[in-house]
Amino acid sequence: MQDDPERRALIALMLTPGLGQTLIGRCVEAFGSAEATLAATGQQLGGIKGISANRAGELKRKLDEVVRSGAVDRELEATHTAGVRLVQRDDGAYPKLLRHIPDPPLLLGVRGKLIE
Repeated sequence: MQDDPERRALIALMLTPGLGQTLIGRCVEAFGSAEATLAATGQQLGGIKGISANRAGELKRKLDEVVRSGAVDRELEATHTAGVRLVQRDDGAYPKLLRHIPDPPLLLGVRGKLIE
């Protein structure tokens, strides 16, 4: 389902300038989910390895702006229009071998059929 709250939160994190795959993974691991990461305060974000206290407040503002801006809805619409399906790492359809690489993507855009 494309409007799953956790998936929407992952997209918001991925659209946030200054957050890359590694930091997003650390945040999701530390807070338990992408949704919980979005709800985290700047101070809490500052406790994540790789996010300084000075940078944490700026990241929190950017996260909130992405959520408010409608960027997630636009991204979901673009993926739907392009015929892309989004697969989360905890989804049964996520490629098993990909789960075993260092730092596997939290979210894949898939067009066509995944090969197991």
